[in-house]
Amino acid sequence: MKASAAYSLAIERNRAGYALVWCLELPGCGALISPGGEPTASAALAIADFVGWSHLRSAKHAQVPTESLSVVQNLESGAAVQDGVTTAFFFHDGGAPSPREFPLWANCHDLALDQFRELVGSLPDLVFDGQLAGGSRDQVLAEAVAAEQSLAFKLRPLGNRKAPSLIEAHSWLQQAVCDVDPGLRVHREADTEGGLPEEWSVRKVMRRSIWELRYRSARLRAAANRIWLP
Repeated sequence: MKASAAYSLAIERNRAGYALVWCLELPGCGALISPGGEPTASAALAIADFVGWSHLRSAKHAQVPTESLSVVQNLESGAAVQDGVTTAFFFHDGGAPSPREFPLWANCHDLALDQFRELVGSLPDLVFDGQLAGGSRDQVLAEAVAAEQSLAFKLRPLGNRKAPSLIEAHSWLQQAVCDVDPGLRVHREADTEGGLPEEWSVRKVMRRSIWELRYRSARLRAAANRIWLP
């Protein structure tokens, strides 16, 4: 019988008791944990979901026994992780990604983008007009463009250039990840006024880029599901 893969977990907590648990071998794979929740069980479910979603393994065979998981780092940040916000910089983020990590990230990044765009285009206007989605269709897309562009600029600032579309911002981000020194580590000023500077690396951008697109899709699905599950 083939042995189960081993996965390393890193946990970001805030003072309110919420946490984000990340699987470091799968960029963008994470789970939100409520106060008092069990990170390992949630991580196992997140990993099984991720490997099935990303076609790394069939969902039927995406078994993740808890003994294959190990927590390698815990840290506290001031981020509102309960809202999907994260600022953590883990030890793993500081290492240069190996060449085999780039195809995994690029494929998952493309898949997350395609699914987000399809979801935005398929939901009825009432989801956006009624503010269930937190803004209009154009606003939701514009926020995603700004987020992808911002991540690209963390690695390779491009001044005041503005991406004209989500596809363009996505392309800038993928180009930056592939072109900069894999071992790059840099502090950047926060995007919002009053925010603290953050440390960035290629691995951190890889991790955050997939997470943010999938999180945006999850919020949209949750908004639409209020029709069925108020």
